[in-house]
Amino acid sequence: MIDRGDCDETTTPAAKDETSMTWISSSGGCAWARDTGEKYAGPSSWKLTSGDAGSVSITLCDNHSTSDMHGFSAGKTYRLKVAMRADDAYTSCGMAIGYYDGSDWKYDTAKALRPSQADTWEELEEDFEIPSDAEAVEIMIYQWTTQNKEVWIDDLEIYEMKEAEIEYDQGEDEVSLNKDTSISGGLDVDTDTLVVDKANNRVGIGTTSPEEKLDVAGNIQLGADNKKILFHDDYEIIHDHTNGKLIIREQS
Repeated sequence: MIDRGDCDETTTPAAKDETSMTWISSSGGCAWARDTGEKYAGPSSWKLTSGDAGSVSITLCDNHSTSDMHGFSAGKTYRLKVAMRADDAYTSCGMAIGYYDGSDWKYDTAKALRPSQADTWEELEEDFEIPSDAEAVEIMIYQWTTQNKEVWIDDLEIYEMKEAEIEYDQGEDEVSLNKDTSISGGLDVDTDTLVVDKANNRVGIGTTSPEEKLDVAGNIQLGADNKKILFHDDYEIIHDHTNGKLIIREQS
């Protein structure tokens, strides 16, 4: 969603397929320029200077139109990642993805990315949701403060957040699948808890070397009453829990 996000080129970083930025608010002496003297990675960064009156903002888009989505889509969530640095006015600067709702521009400044201290590069990231009724979107950087304050950005990334197939919860030390997932190779879960032997098309539970299509080293428990094991030749085994019987019969 961003071009030249490495901030190393002489052309400003901007929304994908765009080559310019736009001033939202400005004052005399304000500037947006490449800075080869201060950088996080690579040969340069880009710097916003507030100017004589302070309180400036820009969008990394080629216009400030209320009808241009700049490649973003309504109803989607986007992650903004950036390295930022600011001078002693770091609490009043920020970077965010905003949207136009048909009557006003909305910028969630509570979620806006900003350094937590002066004169220190920090890697920051945040997710911004674009409502389904959004009519325009833009990438904003601002410095709402006194005269001639500075904020730098480098290593900028913006991408759409898609539902993860596999998520790892470090706190709980758990991996979860939250949608249909395909695994093309073998699979080991906790050594021998669950093993998928891709080469022989076998699954082992409690064993690392399954010898059949399903090899269980341990007990198998069926659920509630009258659960069945079905066979391809139209027979079934059913547990009649009420009468305490195990019945082999033709499938009903």
